[in-house]
Amino acid sequence: MKSRIILIFIFFSNLAFSQSAILRGFVRDSATGETIPYATVLVLKTDKGAYTNVNGFYFINNIPFGIHEIQVSAIGYESTTKQIRFRREEPINQNFYLSPKPIELQPITKTAERVKEVYETNISAQSISKKEIDMVPVVIQKDLFRVIKIIPGITSTSDVTSQFYVRGGGGDQNLILLDNMIVYNPFHAFGLFSIFNSDIIKMSEILTGGFGPEFGGRLSSVINIISKEGNKNSYGGKINLGLLSGQTYFEGPIYDGSFLISFRKSYFNRMLKKFLSKDLPVEFYDLNGKISYDFTDDSKFFFNFFLSNDNLKNSKISEPDYNWKNNAFGIEYLQSLGDQFLLDVSFSRSFFNAYMDPKGYQNKQKSESKINNVFFNAKVDAFLKNNDILSVGFTFDLPDMNYSLTNSAGYYFKNSGHISDASIWAKYKLVKFGPFTFDFGFRGNLSNILDQPNYFLEPRFNFKYKIDENISVKGSYGRYHQKLITTSNEDDVIPVFETWLPIELPKVPERSDHYILGIDGNIYENLVFSLQGYYKAFSDILGYNLNKYDSDDPDFSAGKGKSYGLETMLKFNYNKIYSWISYSLSWAEKTINNITYPPRYDKRHLINVLLGYDIDVDFSVIFNWEYSSGSPFTQIVGYMDKDNLTDLFTGNYHFNEGNTFPILGKKNGSRLPAYHRLDMTISKSFIVSDKVKLNTEINIINLYDRRNIFYYNRDTGERINMLPFMPSFSLGVEF
Repeated sequence: MKSRIILIFIFFSNLAFSQSAILRGFVRDSATGETIPYATVLVLKTDKGAYTNVNGFYFINNIPFGIHEIQVSAIGYESTTKQIRFRREEPINQNFYLSPKPIELQPITKTAERVKEVYETNISAQSISKKEIDMVPVVIQKDLFRVIKIIPGITSTSDVTSQFYVRGGGGDQNLILLDNMIVYNPFHAFGLFSIFNSDIIKMSEILTGGFGPEFGGRLSSVINIISKEGNKNSYGGKINLGLLSGQTYFEGPIYDGSFLISFRKSYFNRMLKKFLSKDLPVEFYDLNGKISYDFTDDSKFFFNFFLSNDNLKNSKISEPDYNWKNNAFGIEYLQSLGDQFLLDVSFSRSFFNAYMDPKGYQNKQKSESKINNVFFNAKVDAFLKNNDILSVGFTFDLPDMNYSLTNSAGYYFKNSGHISDASIWAKYKLVKFGPFTFDFGFRGNLSNILDQPNYFLEPRFNFKYKIDENISVKGSYGRYHQKLITTSNEDDVIPVFETWLPIELPKVPERSDHYILGIDGNIYENLVFSLQGYYKAFSDILGYNLNKYDSDDPDFSAGKGKSYGLETMLKFNYNKIYSWISYSLSWAEKTINNITYPPRYDKRHLINVLLGYDIDVDFSVIFNWEYSSGSPFTQIVGYMDKDNLTDLFTGNYHFNEGNTFPILGKKNGSRLPAYHRLDMTISKSFIVSDKVKLNTEINIINLYDRRNIFYYNRDTGERINMLPFMPSFSLGVEF
């Protein structure tokens, strides 16, 4: 084993060997010490330069020897220039510190341009910052998962929930990562909003398809959330009060590092009653924390943790109680190795526990879902002398599960399972091949390594063809597998209780193949566009058999599916006006038990328009309009009386009046009316002193009070609508 490691290192060293000068380091905020993602580092009067990655790290090689001016810039910061002498024999570690400046123009479009270059060949990638989370009007909480619905290809079944679906994939097919910790249930209060406090988010990578081999285990998307590191220079914090909850965070320096901690708790559930049209006594809290430590100028250490809890205690004996818990902690280490290597190693433990307690009503038994997961991830980036990048890594994912539930047929079962997966992956980024840039690699998955090992390969490929300096054509192909599924019932209006289950032998993992082609670039200086077409093929799709009547019935229903569509997005920024406009035209269908139907999240047309105006640096007005085609639903085509036959064996049998049951038509064969809604946000900040700022915000949901149908109650025939006209107010103090 030792000899293999030595050979691998020699292989990388030969690839990376160069006599050229090298410059590397981190770019940081001078006020807080936070690293700055996607900052630009240029060697003036040459063609050399780089962008910092999500950790604020940059690397430039092949720099001509001599004295050069290095310019560093980022949106929202004063640029800086430093003169550096480069010598043949030594790479230079140089950290840069940028001073924040007031942002008179919203950075949306320019940020998108930088991200476009950083991702290079990744066709379906977006970055969402804390500033962009604050833009979108909301009624309860600022929430990342509500913001991402502006991105084409992401949809939901209602405005009541933050649960989302990506390009025809199911809700359990999205990989959610917080600082490299896997999150299994990222929602509070029936999915109304996420467990991630927006104040702690530095940035989020939203990958809706074609993602690289460093990610695996899910079929549809990756939401990679990176939290702030905390202020390394001074202590500060924020307190915010809304209509549903209060939240606070505090940050400050420690020896050679920093810390950040945030806490949020519910205190008023009247707003939940408006959302759910039902009085539900839900209580929740979440706690997030991070400790950052700099061992040297080119190494960093992080300790991360989060806890969340939701508790619902019903006073009625006929209504069950619920509880959901998410806990996780992790460590991460970043280190520059040698001249041209960057090491990133992380280890985390994730815990998820959910239960539904019927309190013995009608002899029903308790349902429960538990996951205890160990996750290890390591990767090395090698920056080669020809500016190509070779990345390799491996992961261990070891979730243990215990679950019990009663299905819709009344059958109760209890079981446990485990998954022991190891993956190795590699990716090579060929930067210059004429007008082409290629990014190709693979992910090899060895499953059930502690039991009956089986292996499956996932090729990944991306390319970019540069038409000119502003316009590029991009394409992507990738294969993905998934071994964890939930017991979600697509007919549920709001999924209340879902159990995670492993796919075990002789079943094979679910599979999806992504095919994507698009074009993007700058039409004008202030206008960025993208146009993409995609096709996704699903095979070996498994859903738990909710009609299981006894132990002989199969646990799973197998099937297949497909989705395809066109997506476009425009981002505009001129003077004090900024706008996002997105449109999706899509189709999705599943075939389960030889029945083909569109899932509830299949929406033919989806339009989002975001328009903002900065009246002043600290005063803005934002509008968001959304339109979508109606969701599929199964229509009632008639009713049937089911009579009860009694005294059959006495000879005096007769019929008694029984129950009335609905007769359902074709599954999801009808559509609800179209949905549309206009929201508005007015935000204003007041400078109280040099260190204290007061933030106020007014949100108005459904400005013209559109009556969007949510569902019909089949028992009563009552029509339930989504959110009505609903104003809200929040007040915060930043210090």
